[in-house]
This record gives sequence, C-alpha cells and structure tokens, in this order.
Amino acid sequence: LFASLSRFALVVAAITAMLIAVGETRAILYGTVPVAEGSLRIATVDPRTGFQHPVGKPLPGFLISEQHSCVHSYPHHSMSVIGLNETNPQRSAVYVIELDLLTGKMTGYQGLPLEKGDFVGVGQSIACHSSGDTLVSGLVADKHVLLRVAVRGFNNGDVKQVATIGFAKAVMYVTPATVDEQRNTWWTQVVSDGQTALLNVNLNTAQVSAPIPSDMLTVVYDDGTGTLVGLKYAHTKRANFTVVAMKPTAPYTEATLAELPGFGISFAGVSAIDSIYRNFYAVLSRGQGTDFELVQLSLSSNTIINHPVFSSGPDCGTCTNSLAVFQTTTHPPLQREMWIVDSN
Repeated sequence: LFASLSRFALVVAAITAMLIAVGETRAILYGTVPVAEGSLRIATVDPRTGFQHPVGKPLPGFLISEQHSCVHSYPHHSMSVIGLNETNPQRSAVYVIELDLLTGKMTGYQGLPLEKGDFVGVGQSIACHSSGDTLVSGLVADKHVLLRVAVRGFNNGDVKQVATIGFAKAVMYVTPATVDEQRNTWWTQVVSDGQTALLNVNLNTAQVSAPIPSDMLTVVYDDGTGTLVGLKYAHTKRANFTVVAMKPTAPYTEATLAELPGFGISFAGVSAIDSIYRNFYAVLSRGQGTDFELVQLSLSSNTIINHPVFSSGPDCGTCTNSLAVFQTTTHPPLQREMWIVDSN
C-alpha cells in the first residue's frame, strides 16, 4: 500500500511540475474538423503553430458546414454544433449537437424544426448564450426564424421560437452570428436588396431591428470593448482585408482596427475572438493556389503576431470548419496542457 501511495505521489508531482512548466491560460482555441464524409470531431488549435490536436473520436452520421459551431464557456465546458443527420430521415434532419470539450464525446442533441435546404448549413447560424442555451436561426415555412434551444440529453430538450426574422429564401447564406451579452441581443448577417447588412434581435423583447448597412464578412462580440469585431473587404492600396469594430448601438459607427496586408481570400468567414488575451483569429490565404494561414491579430497592438500555415493546398481541406474560444474570467485558469488532450 505504501509503495502504491508513493508511486501515486510521484505521478501527481510529475503532472504538477509539467503544468507549471507549460503555464496556464484562461482561453483555448477550439475548432470542428471534418474527418470524412458524414463524420466530425473537435480539436484544440495552437495559434502559434496552427497545429490541430483532435479531442476524442470522430462522430459519424452528422454533416457540418463552415462556422456552424460555438463554445459555451465556463461553467458549461461544451461545444454546440449544427449538424445535418443524413442517417435518420424519419426524424428531424437538422440537430443541435452538444459535445464535451475535454473528451470530445457527444453529451446530447436536439432535433430542430428547420428546413433541411439544398446545402448543409446554408441559411442557418448558431451562437452560444451564457445561460447555456444555444441560439439557432434557419428557415421554417420559407421564413427565417430565431430559435432558443436547451439541449438536455438526447432529444429531450426545449426548442422555443424567439422571433420571426422574416426575409425570403436566399438572403441569408452561411451566416455568422454572435451574442452581445451586455445588451442581451443576438446579431447576424443578412443580404437585403443585394446589399450585405447586419441585424439584431433583442432577446428580452423579441424585437427585430431593421437591416444595418455593413459589409463585414464575419461578426463576433468582443466582451472587452463591448463592440462587434469582424473582417471586412478593404481593397486599399495596402490590403484586401481590414479588421473593424462596430458599436452595437445607433448610429452603429465602425472603426478600422488594422489592415491585413498580403491576404486575399477568406476561408468561409471562419473567425474567432479571445476577449481575455485580446486576440482575433481568421483563416486567410494570400491568393488562388496558396496555403491558408491561421492569422492571429493582437487587438492590443493591432498587429499580426502569428500566421502559421493552417492547411497545405488551396482548398483548406484540413482546416477546421469553425473556430471558437473557450474562456473563463471567474474560474481558476485552465491549464495549457489542454493543447495536448487526447481521449482516443
């Protein structure tokens, strides 16, 4: 018994020493990775190297599109994903799937009354709310609606319609969405009368705003500044892309944070923000036929601090389909050892 306890103490000491050596973090970058047709898994992403380390085993039977996942930060420790279930046509084809961030295992799912559509994810969006609920938009009877989904077990949760957004088909594409927790409003991107715009829904009153003209390609809420941050086509002499911040209240003014010189193509608007360490991430390439890079922009200095190759080849075939940051401000810091978690 004494020998067993001694070995246990040595193991604990070794783990503690390793955690001290690698440091700690309050924010971890996650993504969803397409493994094969009809199969997905989650991964942690190291922004310094672009390395994607799988968490858990692949989940067969669900198709996902780009930027169709979000992370529930502390105390929830989970990822929600919009998945199209092709293996069970008798039930709802579109699901919200919930995954454990530490193990990668599916902890539940909830079928949705959304129209399947011709392409995976087109006209749909997802955003995580601090309550643990997931906000999903999509088509019901040819109208875009916003749903609030509480996943509890396997198809035993609640789905409530928050608002009818309106608009006919084909005006919402692979849509970014985010939540302004301070004002309890949900934001998304639409195309109205041929023009790109943003709109919001007040989650307290269900009031839907009029389209707000903006050609931001991506939109994420920055807790640190209380603004909406995203990529924008610039077409300046120095850069095709800029990163801008927009105040989420009228008159919705925009300010340019930084130019991203040398980059010309965005991978499906995939982006994320780390409000704690003040970093913005986007997946960009320098032009047709070039590798995609994981661009890390410091929002403190408004300069690019990392841009490792994220996928060799022009189609971003090994890129994560989405990015999201798990962060905590009230909980003791997570250990950076999570970069190398693997539950296979």
